Amino acid sequence: MVSVIVPVYNAENTLDKCVECLLGQTYTNLQILLVDDGCKDKSPAMCDAYAKRDARVEAYHQQNTGVSGARNHGLSKARGDYVWFVDADDFIDLDAVEKMVAAAERYSADMVTCGMRCLYMDTQHERIITFSEPEMSYNDVGIGRIILEMDSYPLLLNSASNKIYRLKSIQDASIRFQKLNSPGEDQLFNLDFLFTTSRVALLAAPLYHYIQYKTDSLVKQYHASMYESVQMLNARRRELYAYWDMDIQEEQVCCARACFRQDLQCVTNVYRQRPTVKRAQRLALWEKMLHNQVLLDGVRQCGQYGLEVRLIRLALGTKSASAADFLFIIIMWMRRMFGGVYNLFRDRFLIASK
Repeated sequence: MVSVIVPVYNAENTLDKCVECLLGQTYTNLQILLVDDGCKDKSPAMCDAYAKRDARVEAYHQQNTGVSGARNHGLSKARGDYVWFVDADDFIDLDAVEKMVAAAERYSADMVTCGMRCLYMDTQHERIITFSEPEMSYNDVGIGRIILEMDSYPLLLNSASNKIYRLKSIQDASIRFQKLNSPGEDQLFNLDFLFTTSRVALLAAPLYHYIQYKTDSLVKQYHASMYESVQMLNARRRELYAYWDMDIQEEQVCCARACFRQDLQCVTNVYRQRPTVKRAQRLALWEKMLHNQVLLDGVRQCGQYGLEVRLIRLALGTKSASAADFLFIIIMWMRRMFGGVYNLFRDRFLIASK
């Protein structure tokens, strides 16, 4: 049996599509846990209606604790061999559970990760995020290659939604989602899980459909403690690479680039909200970065990794928080005013660096 945990918060406009895709799965041995996380719309009544309609659906209601708290509530009620976390505004292919379970059984895997189809509704932009081979397992290529594949793009490792996990492995290691004051809760869960097992399989097929409806998503909101959270996550990632003896150059460069992507988020997190973030706060961030030797070494280790790493390197190369601040005010202004040109140059630099 597979326990599908769906955190629900004010999802009345998307919940039907999500739940219907679960009820229509070709793999039918499901426990579907709808966790109402203090909704203020019609979602609680919709959860109860689904529970009455189909015996596989269970509805739970709690005060608002955030997505991690809702998932942990679901974990406490899960009875399946595997667990899948599906967000209420997303959906999966109708044969997704069948394919993921088949891969888990075929490879005796404790985690199976699939590709993702990302649709950004505000721009109608679509992106397929996947792996280099149709199917891979730790048996064939080793855990190091598996981690490299998942770390090649943020959502592949950093999301908990495109994966099934063996529930016993989660329970035996007492792994739970931890509340952070910035994005990264999924990522931390996955990093913690990957310390417990090397039995991981990958499916390239984009079985999970990630839908972003709002431009003011969690990633784009200002988080005052984001730098500290990112440094904790980066340290955990480096610990994972060391734990699995991932010390050849390709692996170390991959780790450095993954950490850099998150350091870059700290910068853009501040400058996207520049009118509401005081200059003193921006300068404080640059001072932290300029005095973080691990961060500076990592940026150098990235090599010629696209336009943005070069811009960060240029800013850090000024060795002045004020100069770096002035430079990024100009860069972010250009990004806003000439977004298409900026993205074109960014993508060309990134392709040329691979």
